[in-house]
Amino acid sequence: MHLHKLLLGFAFLISTIYIFGQEGKGIYLNTSEHSVFSEWVYKEMHYTVSLPPSYENSTTSSYPVIFLLESDYHLHYTSTTVEVMSKEGQIPEMIIVGIPVYDSKKKYFIEDETLSEIDLKIRDNIRMNDKKFFKFLEKELLPEINKNFRTKKYNLLVGNISDGLLVTEAYLNNSIFNSYIAINSGFWKEDLSTINRIDTTLTNAIKKKRFYFSGFDNVKSAKNTEVDIRNNQEYLYSLLKNKGIPYSNLKFQVFGEESNESISLISLYHGLRFIFEDYVLPMSADITIDVVVNHYDTLSENLGVSFLPPENVVNMIAWTKFNGNERKEAYKLFNLNIRNYPLSHTAYEMQGYAYNNEGKYKEAIISFEKSLKVNANNNERIVKLIEDLKTKK
Repeated sequence: MHLHKLLLGFAFLISTIYIFGQEGKGIYLNTSEHSVFSEWVYKEMHYTVSLPPSYENSTTSSYPVIFLLESDYHLHYTSTTVEVMSKEGQIPEMIIVGIPVYDSKKKYFIEDETLSEIDLKIRDNIRMNDKKFFKFLEKELLPEINKNFRTKKYNLLVGNISDGLLVTEAYLNNSIFNSYIAINSGFWKEDLSTINRIDTTLTNAIKKKRFYFSGFDNVKSAKNTEVDIRNNQEYLYSLLKNKGIPYSNLKFQVFGEESNESISLISLYHGLRFIFEDYVLPMSADITIDVVVNHYDTLSENLGVSFLPPENVVNMIAWTKFNGNERKEAYKLFNLNIRNYPLSHTAYEMQGYAYNNEGKYKEAIISFEKSLKVNANNNERIVKLIEDLKTKK
């Protein structure tokens, strides 16, 4: 998929925010707000959950989870990016859990002399003691998400700029997350202590986890601040490689023409492509159902969590086979979707259209009726189609 399609999707998102959003809350489509009291950071922590499009209609499916820091700024385009990429078969559909920067309009995550003593304590617990914040994520938020939503045991932590450093800290502390995306991580001189802790024991523990981080190449700012950051980013990358982290699980990418304002979207796209590069199914004219099943079985084994072949990808291959007069293989693929997604009305629909196109009206009626049974609220188009087919039997 070309990146311009993704950017078009983002532009569409911006327009829909005004249509579907609740003023002042930033709610978009299938998104809900929640909270949990944290014993670790001594306050009620708010978070936002964005569910994938298939979540309500595919009640047996489970999903990997993105934990997104600073979600106030990044949730909308992240949600759209994931949706577009998953529809293209590049990554799985995912649940997104957004942890906001602000809470009750008090800026706990930045310096603010107007905060009360208790608010200062709260802020310090979160930002000045990363271990407590990580404990909140691991011991409180993750179990809460697993309890209330259908999740896979695969979790991805994403952070931008200053929170990119937090993501890097989580990676270097071998936290419970399976993979990490640190966008434009701001490594200042005082942050070198994080990098200098790396040793062979640590890298042996984290070498199976995937870590992507990015930066931009603007090195002509006042006092050479960006120069220091870029040098430290390169230093981290070299150190991890020299300590044995394999190239397959480590990537550092520099975007020469980007800035703090523009790097987030493009980094997220490339970061997700890297994290799930094994997810993409190589297409060829002679692809078979066995190739499809084996690919996702191997992926599941490598990532340690089960991934079924995506319904939309299988449908695309099935219709290619059908239109190429490989009807037997096409029906195998349609049936694969029905087995994997028994509560998907689309799976039965696609099979019904195939039977209809082949003139097998009796079989088409059965498939369409199963589609209606799965989704009683389906539109009148299928009902009318069944009525028309009954006149052709």
